[in-house]
Amino acid sequence: MDIIISSRLLWLIIAAILIIIELLTSMIATFCLATSCLIAMVCALLGWGIEAQLTGAIIGTVIAFILVQTRRGEGNISAQSFISL
Repeated sequence: MDIIISSRLLWLIIAAILIIIELLTSMIATFCLATSCLIAMVCALLGWGIEAQLTGAIIGTVIAFILVQTRRGEGNISAQSFISL
């Protein structure tokens, strides 16, 4: 029996794994990647193709890393500091 996972579920699973890794290691880079996976999941929910999903993930990653760089001078860089954005 073939098991087919929809792309939106796959993006959600990847984002959940990255968030768990971020919580265990406090590496903000995994939080940025998880954010981009959620953006790609939204693209999948809208019914867009894989190209749009990957483009959304790339743009989301770049924006997340830019936000990290702008917050770096403020001292505390963690997922909790981005909740207040």
